[in-house]
Amino acid sequence: MAKQTITLSPAASADNLYDAFDKVNDNNDELYAATDIDAATELTTVDDDVDAVMAYDDSAAALRKVKMKNLAAGRMPQGSESAPGLRFVGDDNTGIYYVSADKIGISTGGTKRIDIDDDQTEFTTPIQLPSYTIATLPTSGIGAGAMAYVTDDIGGAVPTFYDGSTWRRVTDRAAVSVS
Repeated sequence: MAKQTITLSPAASADNLYDAFDKVNDNNDELYAATDIDAATELTTVDDDVDAVMAYDDSAAALRKVKMKNLAAGRMPQGSESAPGLRFVGDDNTGIYYVSADKIGISTGGTKRIDIDDDQTEFTTPIQLPSYTIATLPTSGIGAGAMAYVTDDIGGAVPTFYDGSTWRRVTDRAAVSVS
């Protein structure tokens, strides 16, 4: 069946949008929003069986009913650091958002924490290494390059790295020790 587009006025309500889309769905097996789902800023379920959602499109100031199978293609709103496109129920300012081509961001509390692109990962806060005593440093289930903060090394607390067989101090590459 050919793609059909329905354009509704900004004054359209959720009820008359729902009725219009239901009528179209009676005769078609797919439904496409009049704008890309990228423009949608809020999705809420409208059916108990969750086969469709209402997407509010800020640019058109209108609600759009979109079949879940079209969302399953993996497209989501771009979002921003204060309102990520992929966010959590009850926490609208924490999640993943689009920064620019080939770059995504992760925010918590509406603040950018990590940017990831095709050749680097940028953290906006210091990275905190997990703390261990020498006796509790893991030796299985980790690979070379793992890092930790050792609190009881002979020279005092120190960042360390695992070379695949030994935990070593970052400062001088010597094996960590308590005596």
